[in-house]
Amino acid sequence: MVLNLLRNGTYDRKAWKNGGGITEDVWLFPDGASHDDFDIRLSLAEISREGPFSAFPGIDRTITLVGGDPFVLEFDDGTRRRMSLLDPFSFDGVLMPVSRLDGAPSRDFNVMTRRGRWSHEVTVHRDGGSIDLELEGGTVAVLHAVAGSWQACASGHVAEAAARDTVIVQGETGLILEAEPGSAAIVAILKPDD
Repeated sequence: MVLNLLRNGTYDRKAWKNGGGITEDVWLFPDGASHDDFDIRLSLAEISREGPFSAFPGIDRTITLVGGDPFVLEFDDGTRRRMSLLDPFSFDGVLMPVSRLDGAPSRDFNVMTRRGRWSHEVTVHRDGGSIDLELEGGTVAVLHAVAGSWQACASGHVAEAAARDTVIVQGETGLILEAEPGSAAIVAILKPDD
């Protein structure tokens, strides 16, 4: 079992290729992976102007608005999705929806997994409390603290995550996530495909 606390401010920050915002790579797996060959990518993105998302062929992607104003995603087939705070939305990473801003810049948390190797499920926990999880071997659990402070406990190890910090737990273990009322977090469970 591995428990890793990644602090806000240590993420790898860079401009989007199209200049439409800033991205912060939280974690790429395996170690040493790039944007072209990752199996798992966690990132924060700031959308500061309207424009297309980057394409990631072969990737399943879930984005969740974590700050700023809501925005709309427009897809080539005419589908529109309004992104509201803490409402995860999943789509094929090869698609390049165009973001339409309602007002101020927006910030979202991205979970991406390479299809055929990994799959993921994203949930949001809005009012603190306690979450008990049993992780199977090979499973990765991710907690991204959106508001408040969270504590992650696994196999006798404890991590204290403040807002915008991320905890990654790998391996077979029991995992308890706890926070005071009013806290919010994104929890992602990533499983290797057989």
